[in-house]
Amino acid sequence: MSEMQGHDFFAGIPQVDVWAAGRKVKLPIFYRDARAHLAIFPAGLRALKRLLPDPRFTPAQFLPGIGAVALASFEYYDTDVGPPTTSLPSMSCSTIRICLPCPATTSCASCCSSTSTPTYTVCP
Repeated sequence: MSEMQGHDFFAGIPQVDVWAAGRKVKLPIFYRDARAHLAIFPAGLRALKRLLPDPRFTPAQFLPGIGAVALASFEYYDTDVGPPTTSLPSMSCSTIRICLPCPATTSCASCCSSTSTPTYTVCP
């Protein structure tokens, strides 16, 4: 028996009930049992740039003129919202900061003012 079996990993994390898509769900959603599959493929930087929704995004370059596209698939077996399966495409981008109006519970000022972290942040 592994050490994690029988242990409630989420113990002590409070959840709240909200209505979404016409039904009551708990937030945050707990994913207790899931599998992830990831495939990464090389792709031309110019083609990747045309796919991005905003010209401020720049595809990350892994080799000269080459970026990457990833396809991820997630199979959820035990979650608070049922067992959906999700697939999504993605690509890595270079550093950019885009800050949109943030909810009152989020401190967007801290994530958007920092220049020491090479990440991009989108505050919903």
